[in-house]
Amino acid sequence: MRLVGKSVQLPTRKLLALTAYLALEGSASRAELAALLWEASDDRARANLRSELYRLRDTAFAGVLEESGGRLRLAAGVETDLGRFERLLAHGEWAQAIALRRGVLLEGFMVSDAPNFEEWLLLARERWQERYAQTLAAHASSLLGLQDWINAHEAFESLLELDPWREEAVRGAMRALAQAGESSRALERFERFSTTLRENLGIEPAPETLALAAELRLARTVTAVKPQRSSLDASSNPLVGRMREWAQLEAAWNANKFVFIVGEPGVGKTRLALEFAASKGAFTLIECRPNDAAAPYAMFTQRLRNALPEVPLAMFAPWIRSELGRLVPEFAPEEDSSAQNISLEGQVRLFEAVSQFLLQNFQGSVGLILDNAQFFDPASFELGVYLSTRAGQRQPAIRSILTFRRGELQPEVQTRVDEFVRSNEAVLIQLEPLELAAVKLLLEQDPTSTLDADRVHRATGGNPFFVLETLREWHESDGIESVLPRLAAVEALLQTRLGRLNKQARDLARVAALAGSSFTLLLAARVLNTDALALIEANEQLERDQIMRAGRFGHDLMLEAVLEGIPAVTRVLLHARVLEALEAVPFERGQAAERLRHARAAEDVSRALHWAERAGFEALEQFAFQKAEVFFCEALERLSRLEPDVKLEVKLRLGLEQALY
Repeated sequence: MRLVGKSVQLPTRKLLALTAYLALEGSASRAELAALLWEASDDRARANLRSELYRLRDTAFAGVLEESGGRLRLAAGVETDLGRFERLLAHGEWAQAIALRRGVLLEGFMVSDAPNFEEWLLLARERWQERYAQTLAAHASSLLGLQDWINAHEAFESLLELDPWREEAVRGAMRALAQAGESSRALERFERFSTTLRENLGIEPAPETLALAAELRLARTVTAVKPQRSSLDASSNPLVGRMREWAQLEAAWNANKFVFIVGEPGVGKTRLALEFAASKGAFTLIECRPNDAAAPYAMFTQRLRNALPEVPLAMFAPWIRSELGRLVPEFAPEEDSSAQNISLEGQVRLFEAVSQFLLQNFQGSVGLILDNAQFFDPASFELGVYLSTRAGQRQPAIRSILTFRRGELQPEVQTRVDEFVRSNEAVLIQLEPLELAAVKLLLEQDPTSTLDADRVHRATGGNPFFVLETLREWHESDGIESVLPRLAAVEALLQTRLGRLNKQARDLARVAALAGSSFTLLLAARVLNTDALALIEANEQLERDQIMRAGRFGHDLMLEAVLEGIPAVTRVLLHARVLEALEAVPFERGQAAERLRHARAAEDVSRALHWAERAGFEALEQFAFQKAEVFFCEALERLSRLEPDVKLEVKLRLGLEQALY
């Protein structure tokens, strides 16, 4: 410790421990300090504390402590490095705060006869280690925002030295290197981390990390090397037959207009959007999953949750955290957002909060892709439009591309899309199947193939996904070309692949298809009444056969094929088991609609009523009034099938009235 610029030692370790505790915790009663520092009885411990405090009076530190209201604390005017650290953070001065750190908190300090203090010190070290890590992350993110790529990379690497498993820091380092023009080093960083995960934990990187690596690979110059037989997925083959659509994208990009890409399933909407955006620089992909329409803002909620470790909350005003807490309780767990007024102004406030936070997460991106908009609910679409508009207003602007299947948008969303196109604010690109010449080019990428391009074109209708699945099936059947006539339908293609799975892999795929974004191996183990470790081999088979990747289906059509193959009775049972597994963990805001989906499918009227009620009030809090109306109507309908509950009916009707008016 220092006093008037000079280093001074306290007379005992207990006094140093006591002072350190008050510096970190702020204040404590004598009883708390006595219990912390001595194992003796209460009377003896308090006597020891009095002796230590008396000893302090005879030192130069006599005025360091003060007591008021029965609590001891550091005297006003006593400054600690941790206090200064917090003040610097409050002003966003990350670099100065980082410079204050001298190592592990009270490194090497021990009080052997005070186990309670030792336990507290262990937790305090972990807490301040994480606080310092968050500060490093904030500093690195701010450097990214300033386009200081080299120093941002160094900051992320410092964070990884502190916590080698911090995956968001790996992504940050990759982004910084890529922006500095060193994509190869960024991919090398990814491979080192992937290898470390596999060798030490036996797992793969998170989907966000895999997606970033894929973006970086796409951004690199396409080589002339043809893919080998083992690489039959779409991303391993060059984009063919899309010159006209690419030119449309270029024109819309230069005019800073929204782009809507529409087409049949498997025609390559996502592939085209990814490759075009990658040609412009770093981009951000937000995917909507088939079950996301069940809950308002589901895709954005997931993105917020994923971005939470990467973007320091300290840089945002309290009102932003409060609004974000409507969707993800971790942002503002101490606040009750439901108490705030529900109004159109409130919806704009929510949209602005989400946009400010996500745009900070999108630092360095030039493009934003909102994929699979056919699964949008109206509230999600409106938020997506607001976010895209705000992104386009930035300097430099972030352009937005939205993809969806033809004829599958919700009516309200289709109406809004048509309005944007008519007002010339957006460009609609109709993506059609490949022509024969393009199919021929695609087949030529596999040097082992002897398939006739004309027959493949007729059998697949020129759909790129079907072409590659046909090529895969041709390989699996040892090159028997007679497979083509029976592979004209995608259902036959995909069901053939699924039919090769063993029972455990098939069951795991079924649980993944029904569970949606809630899927994990632990959840699947509970549903299938087994141990998660027993499912690893089944999961590896799904990965090996490219049915699933990092816990998600390789293509929505594969997911739909799995769902199609689940018998009705099995489907009901699995939904019930998934609901049981979800209800076994504590409920958090934002989960009601997902649980309602399973209760519906499980044909459980009582549980569906319960979750429809909760989903309705959650939707009100989130200003998703159309969704709230649906949920309350469903709850009232289910209530009519059960014993009368006047109090609940009045509550539901009041909620419905609020949603309507």
